[in-house]
Amino acid sequence: MQTAIILGACVCPFLFIDKHTQIFQRLNLLIYLISLITLNYHRGHGTVVTKIEKNEYLIASVTGMVEKVNKLITVRPSTSRYSPEIGDIVVGRIVEVADKRWKLDINARQNAGLLISSVNLPGGQRRRTEADSLQMRTFLSEGDLVSAEVQKLMSDRSVSLHTRSLKYGKLGLGVLVCVPASLIKRSKIHFHTLDSLNIDVLIGHNGYIWICPTPTEEEKEFKRMQLESDSTDTSSLTPPEVEIDMDKRESIARLRNSVDLLGKARKLVYIDSILHVYNASVQMNLPCSKMFENRHVQALTANANADL
Repeated sequence: MQTAIILGACVCPFLFIDKHTQIFQRLNLLIYLISLITLNYHRGHGTVVTKIEKNEYLIASVTGMVEKVNKLITVRPSTSRYSPEIGDIVVGRIVEVADKRWKLDINARQNAGLLISSVNLPGGQRRRTEADSLQMRTFLSEGDLVSAEVQKLMSDRSVSLHTRSLKYGKLGLGVLVCVPASLIKRSKIHFHTLDSLNIDVLIGHNGYIWICPTPTEEEKEFKRMQLESDSTDTSSLTPPEVEIDMDKRESIARLRNSVDLLGKARKLVYIDSILHVYNASVQMNLPCSKMFENRHVQALTANANADL
């Protein structure tokens, strides 16, 4: 996986270089081209077929990451909107409370929908009533952050989410970091608990990353009691007090800066790359406020994706 770049009006893709690759010098720019005839590659999204000197070549038409699956070559744009897929884990912000659903901004081309029947409500498993529809803002209101899973893609490319699992739902204390969705590396696990720091990191496929303290047993018990309560009115339940010491605050800020640095350096974002930048800043004894200085950025992010 490598990068394709655009310089002016000339497309300069850095594709897979091997013995079949031919190099041309045009407009004083080095252009790497792959012959369709010699390599028998198939054209995917983000690529075009161009004739140069009576030969056909496959070149990148957008700026982004080059991906190869067997003989299919595609270029995933680095600045495009998030394209949802079923099963993706996303972090979204409530932007509207509509009829029996919430609308969320998930960094996609259009807002996603979260039906009231697709969330866990107080009172356990039961039929949703008219009273639940009238009290929707007591469950989730505009501005709230929610973690969810993509449940369904409609024919018009609209997205339906669900939060039926206990690991999803409304997010509390924490920090949200936004990076381009194309930089998120797809992994089997996107929920991470850093036991040494006692911090949770949720890496959303849509480029929204949530960093928060690991919930205590009291907080987990309070959430469980809310969902299992026989009554829909849980105002009588008192949430536990949460105190975050300065060391944990600094760790959260350093993790947040590490993610932001990876985004600015156009590096893939996953838990190992985040921890690489975090540990490098600790070894260099850098305060969080100085991690963005130009003289440190290259040293912190140089080998972030070395394990790929």
